[in-house]
Amino acid sequence: MTIPLPEKVRVIINTLEKAGFEAFIVGGCVRDALLKRTPNDWDITTNALPEEVKRLFPATVDTGIAHGTVSILMKGESFEVTTYRVDGLYEDARHPKEVHFSGELREDLRRRDFTINAMAYHEVKGLVDPFGGQKDLENGVICCVGDPKERFSEDALRIMRCVRFAAQLDFSIEEETKKALSAFSGRLGLISAERIRMELEKLLTSAHPEKLRLLYETGQTAVFLPEFDLCMETPQNNRHHCYTVGEHTLKTLMYVPEDPVLRMAMLLHDIAKPACRWTDDQGEDHFTHHPERGAEISRTILKRLKFDNRRTEQILRLVRFHDDNPPPDDEGAVRKAMARCTREAYPDLFYIKRADAKGKHPDYVEAELSYIDRYQEVCERILSRGDALSVAELSVNGRDLIAHGMERGKRVGEALHTALSAVLKRPEDNKPETLLKLLKKAGFFCIAVFLSLGLLTGCSLNRPSKTQQQKTTEAAESEAEEPEYEEEPALLSFIDTKERKIGLRLLGSTEEKICSYNENTLFCDKYDGLSTLASFQPGEIVNYRLFGGKRLEAMKISYGIERIDRLKKYKIDEERGIFSFEGANYKLDPAVPVYLGDENVTLKGIDEGDELRVCLRDKEVCSMRITTGYGTIVLKNTEVFDGGYLNMDNSTFLVVSPGMEIETVEGKHEITVANDGYGDSILVNVLRNEAVAVDLSALKGEGPKFCELTITVLQPEAEVLLDGARQDVSSPLSVRYGTHRLTVRLEGYDPWSRTLVANSKTASIEIDLTGTGASAPAAGEPETETGTEAASLASQIIEAAQNGTRPSEAQNTAPITDTAGAAATEEDFSSAYLDTLSSMFSALSDTGDKDDD
Repeated sequence: MTIPLPEKVRVIINTLEKAGFEAFIVGGCVRDALLKRTPNDWDITTNALPEEVKRLFPATVDTGIAHGTVSILMKGESFEVTTYRVDGLYEDARHPKEVHFSGELREDLRRRDFTINAMAYHEVKGLVDPFGGQKDLENGVICCVGDPKERFSEDALRIMRCVRFAAQLDFSIEEETKKALSAFSGRLGLISAERIRMELEKLLTSAHPEKLRLLYETGQTAVFLPEFDLCMETPQNNRHHCYTVGEHTLKTLMYVPEDPVLRMAMLLHDIAKPACRWTDDQGEDHFTHHPERGAEISRTILKRLKFDNRRTEQILRLVRFHDDNPPPDDEGAVRKAMARCTREAYPDLFYIKRADAKGKHPDYVEAELSYIDRYQEVCERILSRGDALSVAELSVNGRDLIAHGMERGKRVGEALHTALSAVLKRPEDNKPETLLKLLKKAGFFCIAVFLSLGLLTGCSLNRPSKTQQQKTTEAAESEAEEPEYEEEPALLSFIDTKERKIGLRLLGSTEEKICSYNENTLFCDKYDGLSTLASFQPGEIVNYRLFGGKRLEAMKISYGIERIDRLKKYKIDEERGIFSFEGANYKLDPAVPVYLGDENVTLKGIDEGDELRVCLRDKEVCSMRITTGYGTIVLKNTEVFDGGYLNMDNSTFLVVSPGMEIETVEGKHEITVANDGYGDSILVNVLRNEAVAVDLSALKGEGPKFCELTITVLQPEAEVLLDGARQDVSSPLSVRYGTHRLTVRLEGYDPWSRTLVANSKTASIEIDLTGTGASAPAAGEPETETGTEAASLASQIIEAAQNGTRPSEAQNTAPITDTAGAAATEEDFSSAYLDTLSSMFSALSDTGDKDDD
């Protein structure tokens, strides 16, 4: 038996042997080679100590020096070399507290998880297999090295990995090993959600995802996915089904491609059926609204397993609409269905629908597949024609409507949705002149015309103040003169929210423009849909337009830029200037900016295993952002502040809840809490991939704390009341930390009233009673600083892991910002709330356990 070794692996082994050491390939690469598979990685084990390995090779990285692992870099590739070792006591159910280096290869193999991973190979000495791994490979059996109880008590993740290997290799599990799985399954609760998710994804994307049943049978899903256990136990007494919900799910997994999003969506597509099941008078089961309810339950599960936001939304979209069945002979109905689930759902939705059909009673499969074929045919015809399916694809946008006389505010959004409804029925109507005529006929421009007449004739109804008239005039002039977006995209180099300045640098240039922004600045996505400043980060590639050469009129995510988020499997070759991932190479200039938080670092600041956000143009890297520089703040003794607000860095607002954890970028953060008159601030230093505890009982203070609140009303004659008492707002108010009711009244205007939370040392709010300011700025159409900043704040909310409600649902309150911002209202939060916190990177590196893969 001969295993051909790559030339670089042979060089490493020969170099170690010439220096008087032993060296073998070991673990997964030996297993895969014996199975006639191409190994993903080539790992080497040796009796040389890490320091001796480093002396022999010019380019090394200490990937796991404490556990004896050094990575050797050779011409763009990395090879892990680990010293023979014996593991000490496992204290965290995952890693040994200490290791002892050994001179014996057999002792090193003895510590490994399964016999098929406990083999080593040398071109001359041959296969070293002290525990029968080759025989277990031949018999298709997963068996622990030694006592399975010891192996699973050392590293609890091996419990799940055992089933994952069975799915990937289509092996059975040896009886004693399987018994130990059931006995030790509860220990999975000690493993991080990230690790659980990774193993689950590997299992689901294997050739045999139906072996998920083993996780259920051995009690593992009860630990991290109890909802699936309910599915396995829920019958479907319905003519369309012949399996339990769980068995149907297992069957459907085999019918979708080996894609993590598709397989996860398939696993969750019927997850709400147990909760939605009811039985009619004839004894037949029904599962009314299970797709909608399933999306809600799935969101909870995906958060629990720390899925990132992008994949979460992809999965939820497929779960929510997997049972949406418009009549295929009605193109208008099909377009409406496509608009509901968005263009991005296709063709994935048809993979899900076909798999769902194949998992039903055989008598109904053919008819369902025939319907899906007709549905897909119509969808493909609609997509090929380019029919508009969203507001962003209309031939008019919000600026067009405003330019034709429509008032800014929620009426703009209503008008665009009315236009979309018409276009979904008649796609040929998607022309500017047709849509403007339709909206005028529908009465969307009447209010703007009336107000314009009122201004001309001196009508006093809702007359704006002189300040507002001046703003309106300036805005009109700006609208008339504003240039197009700059054709050349720029790098967003910094955002200074205190000074309200933004840095822009032309690509390929060192020249930086420093621009100011204000409440009139438009922030847009690349489709011109209104966004918020919080959607942008340093390292983003944007198009922009300036007014007067200095003030930023608008900024949007650039066209022609591909943005790859949370990329992990990549290679950087600085010498050749190449960035590689998914088999493609991209030009990488050494001067390409790399961001970690708000810091600009070099390419060398990227550690192996860092997740990146990469902006690409054609075949060239424009910028990178390291997305793994995060730690966790754990709140202790929250009782005093439960239900109150936490303000972090005067920009992020959270509702305090018991056991709350906040994942945030590393560095120093100021935290302020307030509730019922109590509150105080503390500076917290968050370290990368570490947790820091903050005891809130220490912030209760000795009595009420106060916020210096500045209130500006653009109608100076208005009456301002705080908690029912009239206030003189010509100077800042001293406001107790906690909740307050702020009301503004003026004859001829709608009353303005909001519940606010004062929880920062200084804060300001500007209130405008005209136009949409009479109620609340509509999401996406901010007219004043209040609306813009509120939307920005809302988009930065981090929801606590154990807090299942949005702030707007939990309380009819909202926080006041620092002096650089304005007050956010409950309407702002309910309309502009965005789930922006992705699952953050935690300590995922498992150096020394890679042989198990």
